[in-house]
Amino acid sequence: PDLVLLLELPVDLALERVQGRGEGNEKFERAGFLEAVDTNYQALADRHGFVRIDAARPPEDVLATCLRAVQALGPTSEDGADTDSGRWA
Repeated sequence: PDLVLLLELPVDLALERVQGRGEGNEKFERAGFLEAVDTNYQALADRHGFVRIDAARPPEDVLATCLRAVQALGPTSEDGADTDSGRWA
């Protein structure tokens, strides 16, 4: 892929947000599992140059940062096709 965004969120904050939904936890919404997943994604990000986004910030800030990262790839036409290569964005 041209771009991979890794939204980083500390496990404790992720679990706090899960609890705030008022739903029961799924098996993958446990601290130990989330820590293991985070470790694996951090290793992938280091190896492959993912763009890391601080997802602990307000949602509108996270979105703006994601959009800037996508826009940095270059212009695309309005229909989503990359104007230089014909690829779909």
